[in-house]
Amino acid sequence: MIFGNKPDISVISCPPDPDSASGQKWGIVELWIENKRKSEDPFIEIEELQRNPQATCHVDWTNSAYKTCSQVIGYATAHHRSQFRVFSFSVVVIEDTFRLMRWDRSGIIYTEPSNLTDGHLFEFLWRFNHLSPVDRGHDPTVYPADDNDAKLALPKLRTYPKFEYVQTEHLHTILVWDDCSPDDGPRCYITPSAKWATAALIGRATFGYIAFDVERGELVYLKDFWRVDHPEIQKEGDVYRELHEGGVRNIAKMGRAGDVCSTTNDGQVRASAGVQRTRTQDYRNHSWCPGRPVVESYVHNRLVLETVGMPLNRFKSTRQLCEVIRDAVVGKGDTPHVAPQLTMLVAHTDAYNKTQILHRDVSAGNILITEKGTGILIDWDLSKKVKEDLDAKPRRHSRTVITSGDISRAPTYWLNWCSGNMAIHIHSAPGRSLVPAPRCFRRSGIIFLGPNVRGRPL
Repeated sequence: MIFGNKPDISVISCPPDPDSASGQKWGIVELWIENKRKSEDPFIEIEELQRNPQATCHVDWTNSAYKTCSQVIGYATAHHRSQFRVFSFSVVVIEDTFRLMRWDRSGIIYTEPSNLTDGHLFEFLWRFNHLSPVDRGHDPTVYPADDNDAKLALPKLRTYPKFEYVQTEHLHTILVWDDCSPDDGPRCYITPSAKWATAALIGRATFGYIAFDVERGELVYLKDFWRVDHPEIQKEGDVYRELHEGGVRNIAKMGRAGDVCSTTNDGQVRASAGVQRTRTQDYRNHSWCPGRPVVESYVHNRLVLETVGMPLNRFKSTRQLCEVIRDAVVGKGDTPHVAPQLTMLVAHTDAYNKTQILHRDVSAGNILITEKGTGILIDWDLSKKVKEDLDAKPRRHSRTVITSGDISRAPTYWLNWCSGNMAIHIHSAPGRSLVPAPRCFRRSGIIFLGPNVRGRPL
């Protein structure tokens, strides 16, 4: 099983060949069930939570709770990473009781313990067996590619590195809508498994695909992620449109971008049915959910970039590496109206000077090498408008940014290089971080490049 995780019981969809069940994979698991002792139940009883209305966490973080949470979160993560899912269900049996769980990208909804002899678990399993795939949490906007589309896509896909042996059975069709043309309907993109995938269950859950555009007959980069659902937080597609309108250099050409449509009562995917949203946040204010858990709302979104690049670690020479970073973040020549310390930053500084947008997530994974050998800066979903003297705007709990003051006033820039992982960290003059540093680095040498170039071990 993926990640080496094997739940006690896996409920699987019926394979075409009964013998194939012996090679059980997370890709065919519909529901998993885990058995625990009462002392391993991590959740705080609801009566205790009601006595503490300020509580922000429903877990009693003992050693056994850490172990149980790590295990069940690992199962749920493997489940969602191995399938195209909007949500999923699971069961934890705790001696003579059980809890039902529903997982999505916002978090988990769990029930209070129910007795196994009450019949509720058997009723749930019976109902679950009669649910449609969509009601079990599967994403209906992704399905196996048909033979005709596969024949068109395979020659193009096999030109991409490490896709030389992709077969028809590996391909899926992903539907992408465009917020600017909602009446046009979705466009089909054919892709094998994700080229880049997140290991996190909760949050944006970004997956990156090299895909074949059926309409244009070209390869594209398709980004599938969950954006924060707040009217004052700009969609990444709208950010790209604004950057292009502002004439920002060294960014990818965008194709379609929009929220993923949901299904109607008859099971059809239509824009009139709304969009795919998380639901965990809808229940945080109920009487049976005491305390103040921090739960964000997310909307499923897809974005297509017509500029396909290679990962930064595929540079052919040190010169190309430096030039690609220069193109994506550092740029060519002088930039007018920029402090001397910023004359090297063009893609990043263009966005700030021309559109007042700060990227906030410049890293090796967000710099790509184009077919021409130049660099581009991608992944603007964490970007933010920088405005002075305005009220605070909504924040993503996982990311903060200082928006007051002029960042071009005597900032310090440096480049961290560690075991092949690179990240640009921007610090203001007082030393307050605009772009948080990674929480962990492997112990090895790090070179700092800034106004005073120096090297030191971590």
